[in-house]
Amino acid sequence: MSMGKCLELVLNNGFDPNTRKQIGLKTGRFEDFQTFSGVVEAFKEQVRYFSYQGTALFNLQRYFRAAMIPPIFNSGLVDDCIKSGKSVSAGGARFNYMYFLLEGMIDVADSLAAIKKHVFEECSISKRELLDALSVNFEGKEDLHRLLSSAPKYGNDENYVDTIAHDLYDWWRKMVAEMDASYGCKYLPCAYSVSLHHSYGARVGALPSGRLAKKSLADGSMSPAQGCDTHGPTAVINSAGKIDQYPILATLLNIKFQPTIMKTSDDLNKLIALVKTYFDYGGRHIQFNVVDQKTLSDAQIHPELHRNLIVRVAGYSAYFIELDRGVQDEIIKRTTHAM
Repeated sequence: MSMGKCLELVLNNGFDPNTRKQIGLKTGRFEDFQTFSGVVEAFKEQVRYFSYQGTALFNLQRYFRAAMIPPIFNSGLVDDCIKSGKSVSAGGARFNYMYFLLEGMIDVADSLAAIKKHVFEECSISKRELLDALSVNFEGKEDLHRLLSSAPKYGNDENYVDTIAHDLYDWWRKMVAEMDASYGCKYLPCAYSVSLHHSYGARVGALPSGRLAKKSLADGSMSPAQGCDTHGPTAVINSAGKIDQYPILATLLNIKFQPTIMKTSDDLNKLIALVKTYFDYGGRHIQFNVVDQKTLSDAQIHPELHRNLIVRVAGYSAYFIELDRGVQDEIIKRTTHAM
């Protein structure tokens, strides 16, 4: 589910500027919100509404799959399925689970931080000015775009925005855990993106964080938005470490490094210390790309020279030249860190 789309619907009172349809709840005109907390509550209303709409469909899908395309081979490897004569998708296993996946929560945290700072606290941007700028993708509104882009961003160890990210994830995973799944289960909150952050981003307009329309949402689930982490890898893991990841089935943090960090034993020890510290914070999954921008850009121009270039996307590895161009661009735009 796209958190970025839910925020866009809040700003437009449930109306989707992309499809020109009223698809979300009418949570109120953005111009009429008197407090920042009111915006946050409206966002939660949209997320809750689409979550229950979505899980109703997911549950039906699970039943239909069990009847029409049961996973026979997988089920044959599970003792309880053999005893009960039911597949793993039909409740045959002793332990059943269904998970609920989100995309773009970090984009929402960055956007809400910008709204809080510039609209409600400093009053440097009016609500109408913000909506007008978003509707034209900041064209002709470059000064306003720079102002919003300068607001605190997740990934820089700034409590102003990190607290928002923590609170959103904490609320979301508790809400998901209350939703009924099939066969008597409850849904499990799960947060990683595979490569959906790109395709979902293509359906979301400009956001108050300064992210432009149709650009990729933040990758992974604990990763900063592309290029927004400017204070080094330690600041990144400090921000991610503030989110309570333990109750979430899966989380994902991507970090990209320059190849120079792997030259000496001291370099490797620094990387090991970074990983250990992240897991001491309660991190669940961290992965790295160690490649320079020049190599990635050249691979787009001369793919025949880089057939063996493998990258980590968001939970899996892939040959770079086989990825969609948009996913390639998203990987290139990630901040390249040094140690």
